[in-house]
Amino acid sequence: MYKRQLLDATKVESRWSTKNIFRVPTLILANLGGHISRITDSILVLIFPLLLSTVYGFSNVQIGIATSVFTLAWSTTMPFTGKLSDRIGRKTPMILGFLLAGTSIILIVFTELFGVVVLLTLLAGLGTSLYYPSLPSITKDVVPIIKREKSIGIYRSSLDSGYFTGPLIVLGLAGLIVNIDALQFLGDSLVSNVFKFPFLFAGTLLIILGFSFSILAIETRPGWVQASHSIKHAEKVQKTIHLLAQSFKRYLDGDKEQAIKLMMAAKKEERLADDLVFKVTQVMYSSVRPAPDDYHFYKLTTTLDKAIGYILRSLRKILYIPRKKIDDYFSQYLIKECELLCDLIDKSVEVLEVVCIQPLASHPIFNDVHAIEHELDINNHKALERLLPETEKMSTVEILYIDQIIEELEISANTIEDAVDIMKIIGLKYQIRPLVS
Repeated sequence: MYKRQLLDATKVESRWSTKNIFRVPTLILANLGGHISRITDSILVLIFPLLLSTVYGFSNVQIGIATSVFTLAWSTTMPFTGKLSDRIGRKTPMILGFLLAGTSIILIVFTELFGVVVLLTLLAGLGTSLYYPSLPSITKDVVPIIKREKSIGIYRSSLDSGYFTGPLIVLGLAGLIVNIDALQFLGDSLVSNVFKFPFLFAGTLLIILGFSFSILAIETRPGWVQASHSIKHAEKVQKTIHLLAQSFKRYLDGDKEQAIKLMMAAKKEERLADDLVFKVTQVMYSSVRPAPDDYHFYKLTTTLDKAIGYILRSLRKILYIPRKKIDDYFSQYLIKECELLCDLIDKSVEVLEVVCIQPLASHPIFNDVHAIEHELDINNHKALERLLPETEKMSTVEILYIDQIIEELEISANTIEDAVDIMKIIGLKYQIRPLVS
């Protein structure tokens, strides 16, 4: 469902300008990071074997081991670091990756021990696997679907052009070292300096990039550990409300026995939803990360959970009223109210799914939610207007029950709306600015 809505969201996202790719610091750094990573790759591919053979005097087997460890490290761990990026966010893995890779590459030029060189190469590969999957993911997080292909094209152009600038930088650095005596501080010979200085240069760039991300970049995919639990809980609430709506309809059809069975099935789903509330709460109090996002998910989960209780109480009360005392107008009210509540919870689940994927795309769905809210308000107002003329047909207790049923169904709708408002806060918090030119 949310995939269709992402496509519908292009009506709003068409206002997003491609120029923002060159204005937003996070996107600029992502493109620059890709370019620098390719420069680093070209240096490791071109210069590293020469450094090991010419300066360090390693054997062919040792060179093969040392150079292959880098590729082996990032290629085997990248599926796991990519999953980590989806789980805890983009920013932290990238910062750690740039700093780890940069520091390791710099330290390679200060040791000639084979074991240490292999270890540093392994660490450089692990650092690469931390930042590399997150760089293109930032574009996916931020850029709207209809502009994403162009943005990915710009990223790939920036990325792969590093294979062009990398060798040029190596040649340029070699020329500087040959002509400037002050740069010959990494070894006893000119050859040693020529082969070592590119590593110092590339490592320094990566470290600078890591600090730049820590200061200038905005998190584009927050690490919401409990998001999956919140979505599962919302789906349970959705299923429960649909069962309760069916129970109301069975009552209005005169099948009270089936209405009670559906109510008991809804109670079973409610208990499963309560288990997920506990998991969300457990994550919040067991997390070592900053609390605000955890609290938002905890709050929307507990808020959404309350909606079940209000509908359930209204159903129990109406089951005490004989069906013949419910006139056609109030029956139509209940049918429409149940349909609107189902529509509201369906849209709420859709909003939560989209907010956790791409916050900007959730905007059109919020408009749909507001439209349903308006219809619910009108329906409740008409029901209350109708209640007073019908008082002569019912006992005082039945009149109070009807009034409470209308009120509790309205509170249930308002509770779902409150949960959607929390989703909106989460979505707005993690938008990259400027989003619209």
